[in-house]
Amino acid sequence: MPPPEHTAAKLSLATMPPETQERLLQVVMQRQATLSLRVAALFLIPLLGLPILNQFQPALMNTQLFGFSLTWLILGVCFFPLTWLLSAYFVQKSDRIEAECADTARGMLPAEAVPTVLPTERTGEGQE
Repeated sequence: MPPPEHTAAKLSLATMPPETQERLLQVVMQRQATLSLRVAALFLIPLLGLPILNQFQPALMNTQLFGFSLTWLILGVCFFPLTWLLSAYFVQKSDRIEAECADTARGMLPAEAVPTVLPTERTGEGQE
């Protein structure tokens, strides 16, 4: 069962005018769509660049490094860390977008509907 502080805030968000709720949702979706396109572009550059480099620079891409051709080194070793880094970046930025929009929504609520106890105060985390 959620803490009563969060329940009060959710109920107040539900009482916001539908136009305001819709606008907040549109802002979140638009910012996350922009983020998705940026991350996809960052992933597509090396994904599409590798075959192009193989086509136009075969001597370079056949260069042996650590017992692998440069093509296989990039494809077999570098793509996994790139995918993990881009995924971590996306999740971090997406969470930040949602938190910023939640803060905006809280700013639109009446003061009595916003929880005054922070989660870290409630659980004792962050205290020395």
